[in-house]
Amino acid sequence: MAIGSQKAIKSAVGALKLKDIVLHEARFRRPNEVDSETPAQELVKRAVVFKRVAATDDAGECLRILVGLGIRFAAVSESSDGPIYLEIEADFVAEYEVKSDLTEEAITAFAGFNAVHNVWPFWRQHVYDIVNRGRLKHIDIPLYSGNPIGGVSVSEVVDKSKAKAKLSKNSKAQKLLNRRRRGVRSH
Repeated sequence: MAIGSQKAIKSAVGALKLKDIVLHEARFRRPNEVDSETPAQELVKRAVVFKRVAATDDAGECLRILVGLGIRFAAVSESSDGPIYLEIEADFVAEYEVKSDLTEEAITAFAGFNAVHNVWPFWRQHVYDIVNRGRLKHIDIPLYSGNPIGGVSVSEVVDKSKAKAKLSKNSKAQKLLNRRRRGVRSH
C-alpha cells in the first residue's frame, strides 16, 4: 500500500466511528448442476460505493459505504458463456459517524480497505450459512488479505449498479477477462 494511502486511511480512521453493518441485498443461484468432469474456476467480486449523508437535526453527518462481495464457480471455458455452477453475492452497508472533517482521498482509501475489512467477517459468515443451507461442498473464504479492489466509486445514492467489480484469484479467469476487455473472443 502506498504511503499516501496509509496516511489517508489513518486520517479517516481518526475521523470515523463505525455505527452499523447491515445486509442490504443477497443473491444465491446454482443454475447448472456441477459437472464433475469439467474443471471449475473460482471468480471473486469486490466492489465499493460510498455516499456522504449530510447532517440533520436528529443526527450528524454520516458516511455510508456499500460493499459488494461475491463468489462464482463456473466451468473453465475460453468463451464467455460457459456454464455457471454456483453464485453467492451479498451487498452490505457499513455506516460510519463522521466525527471530524476528512478529504475525499481519505474516504476513498478508507472505503477501499477498512470498510471491506469491517464487512469481511459478515461476508464469511454469510457464505458459510448459504453453503450449509444449500448442502453445498465447503467453500473456503480466507481471512481478508487487503488486496486492492481496483476502484472505489462515489455515488449520490447508494447504487450497486455503479459499483466496479474485480475478478481475481484465478489466472485463467483473469486472462479470459482481459481478452474480453480487448474484444478478443476465442472458441
